[in-house]
Amino acid sequence: MVPSPRNPLWGEEFNFLVDQLPVEVTITIYDWDTACKCKVIGSVTIAVLSEDETGASWYELDSKFGQICLRLRSTKAFPDSDSSFEEFTGAESPRKMILKKQHREMIEGIGPLQTIYKLPHDEIVHQSYSCALERCLLYHGRMYISQWHLCFRSNVFSKQLNVIIPLQDIDEIKRSQHSLINPAITIFLNAGAGGHGTPRSCSQNGRIRYTFASFWSRNRTFRALETALQSYEATLEAEKQVRAHVLLQNESNSVLGSKTDSIKTPEKNIEKSTLQPFINEHVLADVTSKFFPGTTEKFFSTILGDNSMFFQQYRDARKDTDLKLSKWCASEEYGGRVREVTFRSQCHSPLCPPDTAVTEWQHASFSKDKRNLIYETKHQAHDVPFGSYFEIHCRWSLTTSSSTCQINIKIGVNMKKWCILQSRIKSGATDEERSLQDFGGCL
Repeated sequence: MVPSPRNPLWGEEFNFLVDQLPVEVTITIYDWDTACKCKVIGSVTIAVLSEDETGASWYELDSKFGQICLRLRSTKAFPDSDSSFEEFTGAESPRKMILKKQHREMIEGIGPLQTIYKLPHDEIVHQSYSCALERCLLYHGRMYISQWHLCFRSNVFSKQLNVIIPLQDIDEIKRSQHSLINPAITIFLNAGAGGHGTPRSCSQNGRIRYTFASFWSRNRTFRALETALQSYEATLEAEKQVRAHVLLQNESNSVLGSKTDSIKTPEKNIEKSTLQPFINEHVLADVTSKFFPGTTEKFFSTILGDNSMFFQQYRDARKDTDLKLSKWCASEEYGGRVREVTFRSQCHSPLCPPDTAVTEWQHASFSKDKRNLIYETKHQAHDVPFGSYFEIHCRWSLTTSSSTCQINIKIGVNMKKWCILQSRIKSGATDEERSLQDFGGCL
């Protein structure tokens, strides 16, 4: 626990690592009046029984001084879950491959990452440096760099301060200065990244940052951080290739097996697994109908493809920033392909901040003859009031006819919980999304 210059934000995420479920998560709210003293406002204990995702719910603090709104999501973290990867794919993850190359006594040994941060035993300190974390003052401590995390610990003024930053959440590292004379390193996190043991600061453009100073050698530490990030990205890329190869092999085996079964028992009916709906169809309403000069496949490659620059140009024209597009990947849950898009978007409502972090989940599915395409999106704004209460759902239905395809567009606001401004949110979000559905006049 550390003092923070601001209150928690709507949609702010906090990540916790646990060995197994069920667990109990205790959340305590403090009021920091000075650097050394704090007052407990209240706390609440929540039981997490299994892997699941709950909607936004309000919880009473034990002090009766207020409430907190939480949305819980528990899932297996792939880098830390080798057994599940082996169970479903029959292959070892690159993390376990790396561990097998290390000495057994190092893996089984207990280090600071295990005693302080309760990280798995395969987390080994590669580098450690003496430095200070910038808050209302400099908290001197020690930085630990492992293959998967950047950690920091301080015990100034008898206040323990622990920070855990997964390398996957780091967007950028920069050389900076503290008080003009103290060389420092500033770490910027990805949009929507959660808090990791300590409240963090925000820069002027809204990006979340941590600043470390008072290094013996700032440049040496900076190079070590760059090396750690490059190594992590290389490991992650190798992991994706292993996953893709194994999944492709499993799909080939399943197709071959189904053909063999159909030859042996042609009358056998195989029940297909039911796919989950990607969006809530009940909230959708017709908006408009457009025509695209080409087939559905051309639309996908031109507008939505991994190699298309359309989204980058479109967001630049809207003056959106920090755009990050993941690659399309196959989805067993929804069918077709899915990907995640994050960016910072300008807000035009007087009730909202100047801009907000946005996460958009996209789903695309072709018919067997490739003449029909369903393109669906879920749009979540993180920094707007009641942002965790609603999502904007959209569906584009494309049908090919001769040399063109017709596009029918439906949108709607999916309220995950009732609030007093529900009608205002629906009308404002619908009008905003309606103005974007022609991709800025490109259709």
